[in-house]
Amino acid sequence: MENRENKLNALSKVFYVVGLLCIPASFVAPWAIMHSIKIEPPPFPVPAILTGLAVLTLVASLAMSACVLLAARFITQRQRRIFCIVVSGFLCLSVPIGTGIGIWALILLNDPAIKEMFASASPLRR
Repeated sequence: MENRENKLNALSKVFYVVGLLCIPASFVAPWAIMHSIKIEPPPFPVPAILTGLAVLTLVASLAMSACVLLAARFITQRQRRIFCIVVSGFLCLSVPIGTGIGIWALILLNDPAIKEMFASASPLRR
């Protein structure tokens, strides 16, 4: 049981690191989109579409960062296992590092002993 505790603690720390590193990385794609508009001004509707795409990308990236950070907190507190599984699944879309972390998290969170650890958390913390 001690080994599983250590693995969950390591997983939560990795999630914290990934979530914090994703915050500044979230601004790269919108910056590149907006910078491409300034280099060669395209015809009218294109800048509006690209600006909308940049904003959508930024919001989605920051939302994913927030979800990863929340999942790290929930893993530490041993609550909301399904949320952590869903976030791990979305993390698998971040190829290649996120895929490895996501698969590791999915395997770990579906371990029967770890399921029991999450289920035995006090009802107030669920």
